[in-house]
Amino acid sequence: MTVAVVTDSTHYLPADVLARHGVHVVSLYVKRGETLERESEISDLDAFYERLRSASDVPTTSQPSVGDFLAAYEPLLDAGHDIVSIHLSGAVSGTYGSAPGSEVRRLVIRYTKQHSIRPSFEADRHRRAA
Repeated sequence: MTVAVVTDSTHYLPADVLARHGVHVVSLYVKRGETLERESEISDLDAFYERLRSASDVPTTSQPSVGDFLAAYEPLLDAGHDIVSIHLSGAVSGTYGSAPGSEVRRLVIRYTKQHSIRPSFEADRHRRAA
């Protein structure tokens, strides 16, 4: 069994590094005015930051949905991978809260019951209780 790495779009790694190491990305969202787009689909960051310098309203961000995580996790789990999911700190974003959401927990637990491993959010919860 191989381990797949999933991260969110705040990693800011070059695309070739992601591709070379097979890192999977779950994107946060950026809202500018009424336009909502995936951060990972902003192709020209220089232009984005240039617009920020003169913008009268600052864009906001939004965490990925549980469905976004399921779309990343399900094919990896179906292919037999274990997953290491590395995300923006829960202290500064709700992204972490979406990743171990109840639907994702059920999915990960369903796929890991056959193994003697404990999903990391379960291990973390037990560590905090100790």
